[in-house]
Amino acid sequence: MKRNILFLLMLAGCGWFVLGIPMRGQLEFSLIENRSLQKWPEFSLDAFAQGTYQEAIDSFLNDQLMYSEQIKAVVKKVQRLPADCLIQFNESQNAEEPNSEPDVERPKETFEYIALGKGIYRYGDSGYLIYRPGETIDFTSYQRFADTMNPLIDQLNDIDFYAYFITTSSAIDFNAETPADRYFPFVSQHLNVKQIERFAVNDFDDYRKYFYKSDHHWNHVGSYMGYRNLLAMLKPEETPMNPLGEICFDELDFQGSSARLTAYFDTHETFCAYQMPEDLNITVMINGLEGSYGQEQEYFNHEYDAEKGASHYGSFYGGDNGEVLFINPEKEGNLLVLGNSFDNAVVKLLSHHYHEVRVIDWRYYEAETGQPFDLTETVRMMEADQVLFIGDNWFFKIDE
Repeated sequence: MKRNILFLLMLAGCGWFVLGIPMRGQLEFSLIENRSLQKWPEFSLDAFAQGTYQEAIDSFLNDQLMYSEQIKAVVKKVQRLPADCLIQFNESQNAEEPNSEPDVERPKETFEYIALGKGIYRYGDSGYLIYRPGETIDFTSYQRFADTMNPLIDQLNDIDFYAYFITTSSAIDFNAETPADRYFPFVSQHLNVKQIERFAVNDFDDYRKYFYKSDHHWNHVGSYMGYRNLLAMLKPEETPMNPLGEICFDELDFQGSSARLTAYFDTHETFCAYQMPEDLNITVMINGLEGSYGQEQEYFNHEYDAEKGASHYGSFYGGDNGEVLFINPEKEGNLLVLGNSFDNAVVKLLSHHYHEVRVIDWRYYEAETGQPFDLTETVRMMEADQVLFIGDNWFFKIDE
């Protein structure tokens, strides 16, 4: 009897791996493998006769089984075990003879900061051009930002305010004994928003996963992660979109903002991007005029400026404008975004989840629209449900 019950439980568990797929829905993209996943194939006698239909079914089950992503992650770790063990063995053979000193944790890889000017450094031989926080920080301008925004937040108490703080190289010294963002704690403690989250960069290993070598912005991997984090904070009931694929433009020698500012062009990298689903029903208005934001499709058609030093981040995702408005007739909710160029890569993705996303860059708003920006007036005019502050540490301050 016990054997029969155990068998039935095992059978039910195995069945769940397959039967749970319709309840969960089909996945489109694997972040672990960085590729699109096989959907349920359409049946045809020709495909069945050639065996391609059966192969597609096999791929579908491999890709869509319940918990397949978690299983693949475990398998990858197991596959790396022999190599990891070999590395550890070689390190132990090359290590110095043990002595009476206690074991010390091996430090993370660090490089020398080599000044290039404009506050930008070449980080040794890593190939990265980065910023570096000063030894001491004056938080006066950050306090001024909080002192300016908090009364408005209190006044608009029927609106939910959020903040997303992006840790970049200007906020963390990678060579510090314990690298840590030195700005986020102050901002999170002094800005009275409903919720504040951080795009976490805790060391140089994190940084080079999510940021360009020659540009201070986050790359396609970082900005896509930022989009998912933002949606989880702002609209957790919404399902994030998955990339249709990754495209790298091998013929482009990407020289980003940091390279252009310092005229240092010895750092080379390939510009890559995720191809995301489109919604042709979304209307875009730039400073009150209908237009388009970003040139993704032109890039995918290989229609771009291939000259050295071209601003591919701004061209691909969209530039810095005083006001950009996305209108999606199929969605509900209005979001006001106040940010800097870091939001360029995520606001179009967020527009798939809102009726209206209005993006304000107050550095350019008055010059491009002919009037000063008024937060209270804008929130009431657009009937905003949420307001989002987003940017790196340079955004969350007001200079005199």
